[in-house]
Amino acid sequence: MTHTQKRKIVVSEIEYEWCIRGNALYAGYITIYRPGINGTAIYLDIIPWGVEIRPRTVAEVIKFAIASNWVPENNGQPLKIGFVNENFVELPEGVSNSLEYEAALNK
Repeated sequence: MTHTQKRKIVVSEIEYEWCIRGNALYAGYITIYRPGINGTAIYLDIIPWGVEIRPRTVAEVIKFAIASNWVPENNGQPLKIGFVNENFVELPEGVSNSLEYEAALNK
């Protein structure tokens, strides 16, 4: 049985929720979204990370997503964000995680 624990965070005076669905070791991502809005979420890939996921990290991801033109009120596919070479990156379509992205860079 899976369990979802939602956490609230406020970034630039706007409330968001983030959660790890099921077991993060298997799911591999955190979902970030605006509560009560049927819009676009962020999927944050956490598989390659060697750091704890903290509210500060989630806030940094939200700021990165907004700077990358993420509009949580718009419908659409989730914005996939990874962490490569100490930086957040927007994962292109067809790339499911940071390890795939990094492998493509090193070809």
